[in-house]
Amino acid sequence: MRNESNKRNRKKEQEYTFMQQPQQTYRYSLAYETLLDVSVLHEYFATGRCSDLDIRPSPQTVQKLRAYGLLFKAKNDGFMLAGNLGSDRTSLVFRSSDFFDFNFRVTNPQFIRYTELPYVSSQYHVFDTDQVWNDRMHPEAFVGQSTILESDTDGIKGLIRIRHRPGHYLLPVEEEARPSFPRQYFIHFMNRKAFIKYIFYGPVEAVENFDFYFIENFDFNSNEHIFTSPNQVNLRNGELGFEITSKVEIDMKDRWDDYWVIKNRKSEGTSFEYRKTLPLPRPENIVFNPSSLRYYAEIFVKL
Repeated sequence: MRNESNKRNRKKEQEYTFMQQPQQTYRYSLAYETLLDVSVLHEYFATGRCSDLDIRPSPQTVQKLRAYGLLFKAKNDGFMLAGNLGSDRTSLVFRSSDFFDFNFRVTNPQFIRYTELPYVSSQYHVFDTDQVWNDRMHPEAFVGQSTILESDTDGIKGLIRIRHRPGHYLLPVEEEARPSFPRQYFIHFMNRKAFIKYIFYGPVEAVENFDFYFIENFDFNSNEHIFTSPNQVNLRNGELGFEITSKVEIDMKDRWDDYWVIKNRKSEGTSFEYRKTLPLPRPENIVFNPSSLRYYAEIFVKL
């Protein structure tokens, strides 16, 4: 009994002594900051931003990012890298030249139709910060033939390579003056231009009087889009129809501010004027004509 009483007393003394000691609070701060920002732009979209690329670090790059203490974060229009500027960067690894690879693929199957690129399904593009033109990762104002390598795989894919080298360290070494962050790089795609071709079909009497139809012109983005006169054609099903084509190429876009209207002048024996608002081009309408080497947005319209 006495031993148990002594144990209880010693425990109380220890608890009292611990409570009398000053308490210390340790706070750990992870000063992560965005160090690099890669954005994908596209003139086809009203926002100017392109969300059609799925970008992911390669398996080797995943390991490198972990070794460097870098974080990868995907964006709708690209990706970012962040680093802890409060970490120890005295190790020689931070002074050694290295690179980080990020694989991408285009997820939208219609991408090739509304993007000004060679009209082939197999494309592999390489973008490298080893050479940068005014923050662009391609020499032309927009992505073109120069970044394409031969590929046997279907789809539009590629590689984004970020260099880590003296003067362009992703994480600055201790002796290096702190550069301005984030470093920004851009990949910029151009929207495709195409002639708009409306192909009309319907009742025989309407098609036979095709000469009386016309598409109303208007001032569209400060350019007057004038359409040709109707031209009768044979449709694939053997029936007659007629087509009206724009005389100029028109920039394809995901949003249209205006619209076109087809009208019918008062033909012989009629006292009314036909009027119909026309559907606007969509990516699936765009086709390449190998004989004329032109792109057309072919839209079928029932009268």
